[in-house]
Amino acid sequence: MKIRRFTIPIFGLILSSALYIATVVSDFDLFERLCSFLATREHLELDEFIVPFFILLCFVCVNEIIWRKKLEVENEKNSIHKATLWSSQYVLNNFLNQMLIFKQTAEHTPDFNPAVLALFDDIVDDAQKQIEALNNVESLSEEEIRNSVLPYS
Repeated sequence: MKIRRFTIPIFGLILSSALYIATVVSDFDLFERLCSFLATREHLELDEFIVPFFILLCFVCVNEIIWRKKLEVENEKNSIHKATLWSSQYVLNNFLNQMLIFKQTAEHTPDFNPAVLALFDDIVDDAQKQIEALNNVESLSEEEIRNSVLPYS
């Protein structure tokens, strides 16, 4: 992350340093050349274009920085949501597997109501279907997560 974060500034530093060294070594005054170029092209009004262009460029850069930060925060939120969903599914699956011990005990208990065992099986199957549906959620929006676990019709 830190390498990517500083790649563009380092590239800018290298490019500006190379330009500075080239102008010092060749005794070429870049700013004076730019001013004389603009003075010879005064009829084109290029100098009036430069300041608004740099202002626009600054705002575009600031906008890009803000949007990258928002995207980074959103990606972090999504990864946290996914980890939370995975963890809750893990806990629920462990719970359902451990409940099978109680089912086996109930099956081997004489005079245990078979209707309760059938209800237990229905509850476990419904919970497993909801966990699978939650696992298959494509986007991490609140509405889609809630709709994934609604009772089946």
